[in-house]
Amino acid sequence: MQFYYLTGERICAGDAVLAGGKQAIVESVLLKHTNDARDFSCYETGGVLLVFQDGNLELWPYIDEDLELIRGNTGLSST
Repeated sequence: MQFYYLTGERICAGDAVLAGGKQAIVESVLLKHTNDARDFSCYETGGVLLVFQDGNLELWPYIDEDLELIRGNTGLSST
């Protein structure tokens, strides 16, 4: 299962986003039932790992109107 913004675009590593009104980059998309998802304790749901400008990482297991695409893959992510 892939993750999609409410506008229909697929969420990809490297996307620049607004998450709860703060700028972030999608570090990784963790698909459910994968080892990566298990490592981040979201094995059953998967999730989107975000890195914010202050360096904090947040896992978003559910996508709603609080996650908005600013621009597609920035090429800044290592995944």
